[in-house]
Amino acid sequence: MNHFTHLIVAAAAAIAVIAPVGAMTSAEYKAARERADTQYKTEVERCKPLGGNKRDVCIKDAKAARDKAKADARAEYKNTSRARAEAVEDTAEARYRAAKERCDALSGNAKDVCIERAKADKERAEATATERRRVAEAHTKADREKRDAEYRVAREKCDDLSGDAKERCVEEARVRFGK
Repeated sequence: MNHFTHLIVAAAAAIAVIAPVGAMTSAEYKAARERADTQYKTEVERCKPLGGNKRDVCIKDAKAARDKAKADARAEYKNTSRARAEAVEDTAEARYRAAKERCDALSGNAKDVCIERAKADKERAEATATERRRVAEAHTKADREKRDAEYRVAREKCDDLSGDAKERCVEEARVRFGK
């Protein structure tokens, strides 16, 4: 992948951190992990005829694809902003290892620049994932605080009632606001 492609992939991965994802069942999660392993084995077989650094790069790319598929499946299974951020970070690490392997074919300053570019791409993806996770967590916290405030108002309204009416009012408030 060229530098531009890496940027596009990193941006898409970072956006995925905040994208709503439906939770998968444990059976679907297991199947997704097994598909990733099967695809990895197939890709490694395709790498065998290659030699030297090309083979190493091919294998690292296959590992990166497997790690990404597993991380994405784990994020979808857990269905949290933290899990999605971790998936982006895991993917960034796997892509970094593959990029470093590509850099091994170079020498001198070109190799140094290649490695620094790989590090920068990884750090950028991780920073974006962290930022997106924090934003999602802040939204969750703000929503919880709003719900708590509305619950307190609803409970306060119940204070004008007495007996069974008050108990029903309080119970309705608890149910409505998940308390």
